Amino acid sequence: MKKTQEKKVLVFGTFDHIHPGHIYFLNEAKKLGNLTISVASDESVSSRKKIKPLKSTSSRIKDLKSLKISNEIISGDKKLGNWSTLKKINPDIVAIGYDQKELEIALKDLKKKNNFKFTIKKISAKNPEKYHSSIIKIKK
Repeated sequence: MKKTQEKKVLVFGTFDHIHPGHIYFLNEAKKLGNLTISVASDESVSSRKKIKPLKSTSSRIKDLKSLKISNEIISGDKKLGNWSTLKKINPDIVAIGYDQKELEIALKDLKKKNNFKFTIKKISAKNPEKYHSSIIKIKK
């Protein structure tokens, strides 16, 4: 009997300060298949959020690697809207966080225009009133 190939799962994120909400999200995404994390580049964070990340891309990747959750961690596109990471990985599933509304809209639009076959799976939050990057930054 032939073993079915594990689904490829891709997640996108800044992961500037890893907290229990991130760890929960990544573990839930990992349950869906072979997980690749695309870490937002410094340039794309600055462009989208209009602020510089606290840590460099390489530092954020190193932090994620130390968790030993994902199969692969890569740096995302420097230019927003390029989607080269998504095209390269060609995932079966793109897992998004409960608060990634802009990403969800962009992915749906991209999927429609380019006939991508991936499924978008929204991961529920774990204590969003406590574990959200913006709240944690305010407390520091």
